[in-house]
Amino acid sequence: MKNYKVILGIILTCLFFTIGQSQWLETTIPVGGNPRGLVYNVYSNKIYCANSDDSCVTVIDGATNSVLTTVPTGNGPIDQCWNSTNNKVYCANYRSDNVTVIDGVTNQVITTVPTGHNPYVSAYYTPGNKIYCANFSSNNATVIDGATDSVVTTIPVGNQTQTIIWNFTYYIYCACYGAGALYVIDGRTDSVIATIWVGVMPQGYTQCLVFNAPYNKVYCMNWEDPEHVIVINGATNQVITTVPVGDLPSALAYNATNNKVYCANSGSDNVTVIDGATNSVITTVPVGTHPSLLLWNSAYNKVFCANEQSDNVTVIDGRTDAVITNITVGATPCAFTYNPNPQQNRIYVANFNSSSVSVIRDGIPGISEYQTLDDISFTPEIYPTPAKSFLAVRWRSTRFGQTADRQNIKIFDVSGKVVREIAALPSVTRNDKQTDMKISLKGINPGIYFLKLGKETKKFIVAK
Repeated sequence: MKNYKVILGIILTCLFFTIGQSQWLETTIPVGGNPRGLVYNVYSNKIYCANSDDSCVTVIDGATNSVLTTVPTGNGPIDQCWNSTNNKVYCANYRSDNVTVIDGVTNQVITTVPTGHNPYVSAYYTPGNKIYCANFSSNNATVIDGATDSVVTTIPVGNQTQTIIWNFTYYIYCACYGAGALYVIDGRTDSVIATIWVGVMPQGYTQCLVFNAPYNKVYCMNWEDPEHVIVINGATNQVITTVPVGDLPSALAYNATNNKVYCANSGSDNVTVIDGATNSVITTVPVGTHPSLLLWNSAYNKVFCANEQSDNVTVIDGRTDAVITNITVGATPCAFTYNPNPQQNRIYVANFNSSSVSVIRDGIPGISEYQTLDDISFTPEIYPTPAKSFLAVRWRSTRFGQTADRQNIKIFDVSGKVVREIAALPSVTRNDKQTDMKISLKGINPGIYFLKLGKETKKFIVAK
């Protein structure tokens, strides 16, 4: 029996190497008219799809891909963010100048918060438990308290704000198309502390900015004349350099595993890959027609590129930058979100002109991609959770008497960014030896995180 299990384990391992890394269209989910925004709720394992023409949000079960309910919103919902502290979803309603707040447990509308004119994008700021909603037509950003859902203040910024991110310290960055500038807000005071002139940005795109946490750099696209990516020092907010890219850059994504920045170029149908350490161009990857959106899958280190006019998604290997495959989706893919649950590992694609969400799966259905019958993989335990000042990790290995490969621990936030890495862990042997490690959480903000040890991923919460 033991030999049978070993042989079957080898067969399953071979299957993993041959098809375990494949991607395919798992299903297509009908939603409301002209979906524009997607967000994932880690607590409840739900996906929220904002349907701009039907003034509602479709709630999808992340385990079954079934539609749970439809939540009414304001007029023209186009962007969402998730509050991990209070488990709420905030939906910016472009045509009714407000934000709908949805309970992440009950899917009920909690309240509606007034904003400036044409709220376009929103971002959740974990340290202050605040939501920043950028108003496209009123030259300002509305700040909402995540606990009370009341307006804290309104911050004047440039015209036509379309992207907003924060850099995991205290700075929030607003990219303003009309002003050709990046406005830096201090999250502690809610005041603009710097203005960085970056040139023309692509109108209507929400991925103009991306953050490189290990090197504390912010990347911003310049749309034309000449097309390039501006690299900004996240500590000083000074421009470091500019990197030439393809025609009409339209989206950015960061690969934390290999420290690379990917820039989709909608005018030249390719993706420029930039070295996050040297700011030099590594290569250019051909993709579909009019690439307009990027997403990095941290679990398998893949970059997904949505091609707006060829109605497909190009999958790029994050290590080699080679194209793995192209997956046909619905008409005009315009938004991504990622379900990092290890049992699901799905990418959701909103298709604007077919009023649907395509679900892309990465792995073997019904089989745990990293385990055979003899439990070859690591099985870590983590405690306490919620954690505060430290996280304890305990693991053992059962690898048929062999010494396990040296592993490292990575901690990711809900967006897939690596916030901490501990390298060169001790080896663990077959004879039930157990290893305990205590990891300091100093500098890690409250919220939901994923710990990756070897090929196992565990979710945990950091509390105040």
